[in-house]
Amino acid sequence: MTSRTLLALALSSLLACHSHVDGTSVELVAASVAVDQLVDAEGRTLEVDRLELDLDLLELIFCEDGLARRMLRELLLPGRALAHHGSHGRPTEFEGPVTIDAKTGGEAVLGALEPPPGRYCAAMLVFGDARLEGQLGEAHISHALTLGTTIFVALDTPLELSSAQREGKLALRLDLRELLAEVDLEAATAESLAEALEAALPGAITAGAVAVEHAHTH
Repeated sequence: MTSRTLLALALSSLLACHSHVDGTSVELVAASVAVDQLVDAEGRTLEVDRLELDLDLLELIFCEDGLARRMLRELLLPGRALAHHGSHGRPTEFEGPVTIDAKTGGEAVLGALEPPPGRYCAAMLVFGDARLEGQLGEAHISHALTLGTTIFVALDTPLELSSAQREGKLALRLDLRELLAEVDLEAATAESLAEALEAALPGAITAGAVAVEHAHTH
């Protein structure tokens, strides 16, 4: 087990100490840049018919002092790809899978969380399967890819939930236009394409969050 995997497991144990409080909610959305074409390392153009990612798990990560902050410095900036670890059903977790359509792009609602009040600085993302189909010259390319990759991304600004700010929105931004920049597509296998996607994901995903002030009635 790697040191970063141990850090991720320890961080998850810290998060388990927090409990759910009714009244807070965070909408989860994915905002993808539409990908109509992908250019490989040899300059060949794949006309994309399908490019999908399955998000298996999203977990919000508290801004913590001490040990957790040191973990975040190790795990974040830039994003790290780690081995998958199991879910424990915490209120900070959203469990999929839900499919992100990077071919069509645009913003799509993935679901919602009801996390406890607190200040959140990052998110952990676990991606499962992916699918890539398209036309490379006269050849049709179609691959089902198995990922199982965990990525940590820092939020642009912390998301703070409280009695005054009970609602928030977390947007994952994906830009996969450089997905094949290091791949010889004519020689690529499903395994090598999965490796390329795993390598590209940390640099292709950013996250932003906003809190919505709760409207008080008089």
